[in-house]
Amino acid sequence: MQLEHVNVFKNLESLTKIRQREVFCPIAKVTALNTPLIAADDLMLKTTMSSVAIYDKELSKIIYNHTEFPEIETNGTRIAFEQFIENISYLDRQVLLWGIFDATYGTLGKREISCPFCANKFEDDIKSEELLQPDSLTAWDLDQSFVEYTFMIDEIVDIPNVYKLQFIAQLPSIKKHLDVLTLLTTDQIQNNFDNFGSLFSKVEELSTVISSIKVFKTIDDERPDTFDKLKDIYFVIRKFLLLSITSSVLQKFNNHFAKFIPSFKKPYTCGECGKDFDFRVDMEINLFRRFLETE
Repeated sequence: MQLEHVNVFKNLESLTKIRQREVFCPIAKVTALNTPLIAADDLMLKTTMSSVAIYDKELSKIIYNHTEFPEIETNGTRIAFEQFIENISYLDRQVLLWGIFDATYGTLGKREISCPFCANKFEDDIKSEELLQPDSLTAWDLDQSFVEYTFMIDEIVDIPNVYKLQFIAQLPSIKKHLDVLTLLTTDQIQNNFDNFGSLFSKVEELSTVISSIKVFKTIDDERPDTFDKLKDIYFVIRKFLLLSITSSVLQKFNNHFAKFIPSFKKPYTCGECGKDFDFRVDMEINLFRRFLETE
């Protein structure tokens, strides 16, 4: 490298900071700065779209590469990728995706909007900053951090030798989500994506939010059998749990943590029927949709 180019490179580095977006991660309760995608991300993004098996990890790396934490990363320090995925919740990842999208594109472009009440349709050019409403984010307000906080869910079965199943649930980190992904074969992931439009079925979804399962043989069982390793939890859910139990536990989990789920939306009033409604946006889907539109 020629010495005279060093200062030029430093100046060019400022291009990546032209459209920084400050965001607040409501679960980790930390402020982050997101920078726009750069040309080098092109190949990585194409790779994530062509192989769903590596999709989540590669996308998490993209998010990490375009995220800074000014309150934590002082004096030129940088938290490691492993620290990032262990201490940032999967819900916060959605907020960081919004920040990267806004820093990169600033708009979703024109979208067709349909009124859910009268089916009236119209087009609107939606700016990404319009999707963050006053009620979009709710800061974590429980005494323990999301990494420590657990929520107990009981399901009474009352059959011979199994009286109750007790699930210990908690919000997943990015790492927990990635760890569950490693339990699946490429074919399983592809099958989930083809059938459910998601990388996970209910089995994987529940495995992501459960840290242990206890099996009580009787109502007064003081030594229940416990499964607290991810592989064992996944095996029990996949092989033995009824769909009704799986759905019930997921519903209770979602109800308990509902207020913390980020909501990206733009409010509208229908020009035909006059009713108010929200146009909700999945930032992950729109990141790739917007990227494809630039090809």
